[in-house]
Amino acid sequence: MDNKFVLVGEVVRPQGIKGKLKVRPLADPDIFSAADGVYLEKGKEPAAYHKVLSSQLHKGSILLGIEGIDTMSRAEGLVGSRVFAEMSTLEKLPEGEYYWFQIIGLDVLTEEGRLLGKVAEILPTGSNDVYVVRDGSKEYLIPAIEQVVKVVDVSLGRMVISPMKGLLGEE
Repeated sequence: MDNKFVLVGEVVRPQGIKGKLKVRPLADPDIFSAADGVYLEKGKEPAAYHKVLSSQLHKGSILLGIEGIDTMSRAEGLVGSRVFAEMSTLEKLPEGEYYWFQIIGLDVLTEEGRLLGKVAEILPTGSNDVYVVRDGSKEYLIPAIEQVVKVVDVSLGRMVISPMKGLLGEE
């Protein structure tokens, strides 16, 4: 897919007998309900457009109903597909807010300049998101709160944090 599209999820399995798809979100879950349609791409097959009929957040996953997929066997054929949305369907966010795809992959540094790793995934917790930062075998859970996250610079590909005591497993 080209830069007119953004990866928003991955189909992990069918959900129920009516062909819903359980999708692991790789973007803000609101994107699924805002999009009229999504593109599914599996392996080397070209991406195919599907109209979104329903979207529901369920235990950290998205239950996605799409036109033309109405049985479990049809849904099973889409397992492993990557889900894309058109960039043009995304609404402009207020200053200081970002889509998940803009955050995932950013380098995370402390205010002192220590590189902790890259944002590998985002966990929605209800009160605030948590950024999972990985560097090899090291992993840090960084709360997405303004007391910790000081700078997000998408153009430079970095995030600067001021870790609270104990956040990095150190005293």
